Amino acid sequence: ELQQYQMQISLSADHAGVIIAGGLTDAQGNSSTPVGSYFVYGSTQEFVCTVNSSGVITPTGRGGCEVTVRWPVAQANSNFTNATSNPTNFIEARVALTVTA
Repeated sequence: ELQQYQMQISLSADHAGVIIAGGLTDAQGNSSTPVGSYFVYGSTQEFVCTVNSSGVITPTGRGGCEVTVRWPVAQANSNFTNATSNPTNFIEARVALTVTA
């Protein structure tokens, strides 16, 4: 299921970057984030912002873009015997990001 959030940052105030951290919860709302760097971050418009592998969003220009945080579902299945990996199956959240001056 896709979830989308909104965020606004500033070229001047946030020029050093803003951290976005991926996390997972179970059906009861308890944290179930695995140990390891499984989250994959991305930006749809790198001329507005970039996102590194640690989740640091760096504004590069004014405008709007989407930042994605993905977690490969294959990681959830890796503990099961005979589980197969599907590299295109993700749990994903999107952040509609606006960068201002």
